[in-house]
Amino acid sequence: LRKPAKQPNKHVVVVTFFGTWCPPCVKQLNLLEKLYQKFKDDHVKFFIIDNTKYFREDPPNDWDGFRNAPITSELFKEMNINMTVLEDKNISIAKKYEITVVPKIFVIDKNQVIRIIKKLIFFRGGIKC
Repeated sequence: LRKPAKQPNKHVVVVTFFGTWCPPCVKQLNLLEKLYQKFKDDHVKFFIIDNTKYFREDPPNDWDGFRNAPITSELFKEMNINMTVLEDKNISIAKKYEITVVPKIFVIDKNQVIRIIKKLIFFRGGIKC
């Protein structure tokens, strides 16, 4: 996926920006895992861009939720999440995509065009996009 023009098979890419300190981010994982399992063999790639460690080490405020956030690998093992996780160590990816709130999901088509950007909103009874 680094040089998509040279790839024999082009992929749709689903990217979500995520932190374990964010309850809606954690809540979306089971739904995303179901989608991943359904489409993983159909030229659809899923990536989780994780900023947990960055905010644990350099929180923007005094809220203890950042420092006490679960370790991503442990949470994913406990929840049986198998998607690829990319650690955004200095939030450079989040800055590039102008992420100011998480979770935020991007769907990028086979031609590298961002087609869908969704901020998920969770409420009692379900998910609203």
